[in-house]
Formats: sequence, C-alpha cells, structure tokens
Amino acid sequence: MGQHKVKQYNREQYLEHNPFCCYCGAKAKTTDHIPNRAYFTQRGWPDGHEFPCCKQCNDETRIDELVVAFLLNLRLVDNSPQIEEMQIKLAHGIKNNAPEIVQEWGVDWPTSASGRKRAFREAFGEMGDEMRRQNFGMIDIGPLTKQRLNRFVTKLAKTLYYKHVGRILDGYIFPTWHNIYIDSQEVTQKRVKNALTFADNIEIPERNKKLTSDQFFYRYRCDPDQGWLFASVVFSEQFMFDLCVVSEPGMDWILQNAGRPELKLDYEVDRFRLKFRPEGIDAKFPHTDFPRVKATARR
Repeated sequence: MGQHKVKQYNREQYLEHNPFCCYCGAKAKTTDHIPNRAYFTQRGWPDGHEFPCCKQCNDETRIDELVVAFLLNLRLVDNSPQIEEMQIKLAHGIKNNAPEIVQEWGVDWPTSASGRKRAFREAFGEMGDEMRRQNFGMIDIGPLTKQRLNRFVTKLAKTLYYKHVGRILDGYIFPTWHNIYIDSQEVTQKRVKNALTFADNIEIPERNKKLTSDQFFYRYRCDPDQGWLFASVVFSEQFMFDLCVVSEPGMDWILQNAGRPELKLDYEVDRFRLKFRPEGIDAKFPHTDFPRVKATARR
C-alpha cells in the first residue's frame, strides 16, 4: 500500500474511533494539526498532535495559523536559513490573505533614529541598544493580531484538554500569553518557577523519535475526574502561553469549595459552549490504540 493510501486509511480509522470535532462537537470530517504544521521547520511537526475536526472549525482559522506561525517563529538566537526561508513564505501568505495584519504590524512604528532607539529601550531595556545595532525589527501586536492569537490559544487549549483530560470541552478557558523578551527577566523567571512548581508533568513531543523541544514543549497538570487542566506552553524563543481549562462541573466544584458559587455568572465571558452535543459526546477520548497500517516499499 502506497504512502498516500496508508495516510488516508489511518486517518479514516482515527476518525472512526474519534468521531466528534474536538472544538464544537459536530461530526468530524477531517483532522487538524495543533500547533499547525506551518510553524515547524523541515516537516518536524510533532506526532500525536493531530485532532478530530469538522471542516468549518478547520477552515475558519486557516489565516490565523499563518499569522501565528510567523509570530511564533520570530527568533533572536536561531536565525537559520530554513527559518528565514519559511518566514518569507509565511509573510507572503499573510500579505496576500490578510493585508490588514501587515499594515497593523507597521502602524505608528518610529522611523527616526531617536524614535527607534527609544522604542527598543522601552521594549527590551539594556539589550535594546545591541538589538538595534544588529538591525533587529519590531512589530506592533495590535487588536487584529491579538484576536488571531487568542483564537489560536483557544484551539490549543481545547486540543490539550482533549488529549490529557480525555473529553471535548464544554466549559471555560482562562488563557494568558507572554512575550518572553518584552517581559523583564525577573517576571519571566517568576512565571517559569510558578509553572515548574504547579505543572509537574512535562510533554516534549517527538517527530520520528526526534525531540521538538527547540520549537515546542509544555508542562501540565490535569484532573480528569474534576475536568480541569493547567498547561504552560513554550514556543521557540518568543512566546509562553499559560492555559487554565475547566469543565462546567469542574467550575461548579471549584466555586462550591471556595464558598462562592454566585461568582459563576462573572465567568460567562470565558465560557465555551459546545455547538453540538451528539450521543456519546461524554465518552473518553482520544482513542489511539487501534492498529495502523505502515507504508510498504514498491518493488
């Protein structure tokens, strides 16, 4: 069996065992890679991060994934030719499909030498002068970019919840994201220390038995019985995402134990309700223990 047919067969088997979209609960017709494959260099996207998805949920964030892949791959240390080539392709895709994002990235950016000097110092402190001399640039993460980042973080939270808690989320997401280099070193160290203390499991995905820790890894803690997950996710050198994901029963349990059940209404803005609730939606997922076919070489 050829490689294409093998992939198609294995995907069909995966969807047969994982029949519902992990984002909205609809019938899953395809799969979604989160983080998106466009983010990873040399086809090094991680195994085990492909999730059941309906076509609508897959298509509606297609441009978001280009924008996020570009942002996550901004490097201060590793500026290899492969990354530079990939960034050029992503930039062209964004310019053609979302020119308003490119425009936002350059809005109000100072062009004078003194303005650039001041902007770099305000953003990066003492390191800003050296970065400016080495011709580093800056982009403005405005409301349009934040909107796309937030949609990506929502999908990331739902897939990690599906992977580790084992259910499709009908509940709450409390995300925060940080630019590692804009935050002070003290703030970053404190955030990392808190994550290390609380999230005692570490996930370093692999691709063909090669670690992806230089591009993507995370620490997490979860309670499948109460339906909650905390994850601290690091992408390359730029971004760190903290995700707190809680089911509705889990939120009820937390607020009851805190003696503040009346606060539930205050969190409705963070609530993500399933659009569809087919029979069996509360079953444990993901199912990955079915036999897979391997490609065979032709003679």
